[in-house]
Amino acid sequence: MFIEEELMFNPTSNVLVPKHCIASSSELQEMKEKEISHDSLPKIYAEDRIYKWYGFKRGDIIRIERNYCNEF
Repeated sequence: MFIEEELMFNPTSNVLVPKHCIASSSELQEMKEKEISHDSLPKIYAEDRIYKWYGFKRGDIIRIERNYCNEF
């Protein structure tokens, strides 16, 4: 559920917000092979605006694509 103010701004349009997407089955398989557990991954709270915006569900493994750049 959204608060009206949250819908007035698209958080994905901000250049500082990295791209978020659900991990693919091949990525999940790779994690399984490397024995990476759900519990060892960082958590995103259900109250997070991006979590709500994309409609992620509890238990989804989300890949965050960050572009590290030293130039401003």
